[in-house]
Amino acid sequence: MLALTTTHQPIRLETDDVRNMMRNIKVTTIYAKQRASVKWLLSKAYNNRVPEKLREPYYLDHGDQEQLKPQIVHALSNAELYCLALANIYSDPNYHNQNHTGILQALARKGVFVTESNSTPLTETILIQNSPVKMMLLYDFY
Repeated sequence: MLALTTTHQPIRLETDDVRNMMRNIKVTTIYAKQRASVKWLLSKAYNNRVPEKLREPYYLDHGDQEQLKPQIVHALSNAELYCLALANIYSDPNYHNQNHTGILQALARKGVFVTESNSTPLTETILIQNSPVKMMLLYDFY
């Protein structure tokens, strides 16, 4: 048991309470990183002029859960956002109309090697096997 003291009364937390709080902090951190990554990618893809309808990339579904807007999911799935971002970052229109493999190869030529969180090299096969949201998390341009 963990006891915290406030100006009013001590708060007693059970081990399960602490575990739940830590789990919630971790989920919140992952969510914040994902949200920041999506907004960063949009700002790079649209050269800091993100269209009004995409400025808030999430919407609330019927269960009050935040979901990526379908047009963003589609643009992640077909590599469109990554192409736009690279074309703007490197001021090179040759990055337009690439697939995921082309994007990965272009990044490698620039010395940027994209890996999964376990340091496994990222491939188009891995991207195809995963959801677009995971694609967004795996492409880490920071």
